[in-house]
Amino acid sequence: MDTGDSLLASQGGKRYSTRYYSPEAKVPFCGDPTIASGVVLGETRGLGTYQLLTAIGKVGGEVSAEGGVTRAALTSVEPSHEDPAPGMVDAALAALGWKPPNWMTVSARPWDMPGPDT
Repeated sequence: MDTGDSLLASQGGKRYSTRYYSPEAKVPFCGDPTIASGVVLGETRGLGTYQLLTAIGKVGGEVSAEGGVTRAALTSVEPSHEDPAPGMVDAALAALGWKPPNWMTVSARPWDMPGPDT
């Protein structure tokens, strides 16, 4: 496959069990292939409501067409986040040869970081 991300889906009515793959590994979820799969399902299986069962939860969607264009409106699972494990940020920065800015700490989260005027 010559793609960044791939999705494999197996059918069970209008419910599809999905598995996602990057070039390096299996991953729990990928947004772009999920949206594309809604369009493909609409064009090949008919317009309507579909449900994708992913490793991180159910993704519901409505596939419609207007003016010859198929559209998929999907509702994803609730996103989650967690702080990195101790040392993970420092290890990642070191691997890239980067140094953190003075204001950044290992526990810094994007929503806690000061803006450009701070």
